[in-house]
Amino acid sequence: MFPVYQTPAREPSDTPATRVPNFQPSVEEVRISFSSKAATGEDSIFNGIGQEFQISLEPSIDGLLSQTSRSSERRGKRVLDLPAGWITLTFGTVNLRQRRLKSLEGLPRFIGLQSLFVQDNQLNSLEHLGVNADLNVLRAERNNIKNFWAVDRQPKLREVWLEGNPVHEKELVAVMCALSLNPNLIKYNGRVITKPERDLIAIVDRPATRMALKQGWELSTEVNTAAEVDLPVEEFLFRLEPAVEQILGQGLPSSEININIHYYLKRSYQMITNVRIMDAPKQGARAQPSATKTPQPRSPGSRHASAALLCPAGRSRARGRAPGGGGGGRGGGRGASEVL
Repeated sequence: MFPVYQTPAREPSDTPATRVPNFQPSVEEVRISFSSKAATGEDSIFNGIGQEFQISLEPSIDGLLSQTSRSSERRGKRVLDLPAGWITLTFGTVNLRQRRLKSLEGLPRFIGLQSLFVQDNQLNSLEHLGVNADLNVLRAERNNIKNFWAVDRQPKLREVWLEGNPVHEKELVAVMCALSLNPNLIKYNGRVITKPERDLIAIVDRPATRMALKQGWELSTEVNTAAEVDLPVEEFLFRLEPAVEQILGQGLPSSEININIHYYLKRSYQMITNVRIMDAPKQGARAQPSATKTPQPRSPGSRHASAALLCPAGRSRARGRAPGGGGGGRGGGRGASEVL
């Protein structure tokens, strides 16, 4: 638990959230969190702000994926281990029910695969599902899927069933499923995705959110006290999107980019901390007022110049303060934090 990563939740509403189809979450209520134990089954992969990550600090997720490969999958049966005759495409369907599978590694890329049945196995994730251009229906009930770790988007997927998995008990499972597999998903577990859920999907369907879900992060409307990182999704996007947009600006398609979320989140905290330290007044440097010194008149445009330089026009109004408020000194430090 690293309190420096924890951001307080908003005041709870009078009506508690319930997992029913007409539940109407708003983006202001949604939080995003990460727990190493829940996501990877391993101990914490990082030590918090100001310390070095235990994983590589390179801006790539490849090292993280290789270091956190589940030992249970290595010991368990894979699709690769099944006899060739058990993996056949019949009328657009592949049926791998009750094969005691723990991993989809080795799943063939069938042309024309429309339905995939993997119910009643021991799958820990949907990793190795790959991209199937014609897949419409995915049924993976009664497995051990905890999140959407390393899942690729399916361009034509319309229906997903995950009942009987730990992830199915999550409050926003339908939203996370659509963000991870296909934002145009029509049905989750037999019910139609509701309009409020679809509106929320449209708002948070950003590259940073998709990458985070692919690395084991979760969405909810409650504070995850067991998580190492827990903050509102709006703050998460505010901190991560500049780095993601910079990488996307290099010309690579978003489908081929998978950055290390932890690396850039840590950088955002460090940058803001450095600005606050640089802007803080030095001890004993505060000037004493002089009785003989006459204040020099200022032009109206020079008032609060430092805050105007650090805070873009309109940002102060968006934060609920008067234009130009906060002045220089420590107020300027807050403006710098907002820009970062």
